[in-house]
Amino acid sequence: MEFFATGMTNVGRQRMIYKATIGAYQWALKHKEIDTEKIFFHGVSNGGSVLLDIAGAVDPKHVKGVFSEWPTPVGIGMPNQINVPLRLIFR
Repeated sequence: MEFFATGMTNVGRQRMIYKATIGAYQWALKHKEIDTEKIFFHGVSNGGSVLLDIAGAVDPKHVKGVFSEWPTPVGIGMPNQINVPLRLIFR
């Protein structure tokens, strides 16, 4: 547990969150009981940073919006393009 709190970088955390999020998105697209035309994403801090990249990787046919709250300024970087509506939230 101490490793994750002190030894893991933002890049490592964000890569892990990105893979899990893309995996969940791809899983949802395969299940007919899920309304895949109204998917929204929300993330805070490292999750918020990851969602900037998610907004550039998902299909607007399925994703209606991404809410990135307090994204960290460091990590895996930013996408070259955004495919879906993106709301950045700072309070």
